[in-house]
Amino acid sequence: MLHALSLEPCANNLKLNIPKAIPTYGNEPKHEIVKENWEEISKFHRDVWEKVARKLFVLIAIILELPENYLADAHAYDEDSDDHLRYMIYNVRTQEEWDHAQAYSKGGHTDFGSLTLLFSQHVAGLQIRTPEGKWQYVKPVEGGITCNAADTLTFLTKGKYNLLIRAASQLTSNRFR
Repeated sequence: MLHALSLEPCANNLKLNIPKAIPTYGNEPKHEIVKENWEEISKFHRDVWEKVARKLFVLIAIILELPENYLADAHAYDEDSDDHLRYMIYNVRTQEEWDHAQAYSKGGHTDFGSLTLLFSQHVAGLQIRTPEGKWQYVKPVEGGITCNAADTLTFLTKGKYNLLIRAASQLTSNRFR
C-alpha cells in the first residue's frame, strides 16, 4: 500500500493513501501531514466505515438476500485488508492543462475494491459513462457522498451492481443548469 504524497503531472492531483487505524498498520510510515493530523484522520476513517460503508454493505447484502453482515464482515475495519482512505486534491488547471490531460484519460476508469466513496470538491467534476457510451456529469450534493460500486463488488454480485466508468473533468458553474 502506498503511503507517500505524490504529484502526477498528467493528472495534476495529489494522492495520499492512508491505512486503517488498527494495530496491524501501527508501524506503517506516515506522511508528515498525516502524523500531524492522525487523531482527526483516524477518527474520520473509522466514522466513514461505521456510519457509511458498513451500512451500505449491510443494505447490499439484504438486497442480495445474503446474511445481513456478510459483506460488512468481509470488510471488517479491525481486520487486515487493502481497505484504505485515499485523500486526493485536484488542483485548479488552465484550459490548456485540461485539454492536455484529456489526451491521457479519454476512456475513464473503474476502481479496484468493493466501494468507492467520493466526497465533493469544487475544482474537478465527476463524469460517468452511460450504457450508451456518452459522458454525463454527476451533480455534486453539498455535504453528500457519491458511492460507486467498484470492480470487486461487481464481480461478487455477478453484475447486479454494475461498476461505472468514471473520470474527473473540469468543473464549471453551468454544467448542471
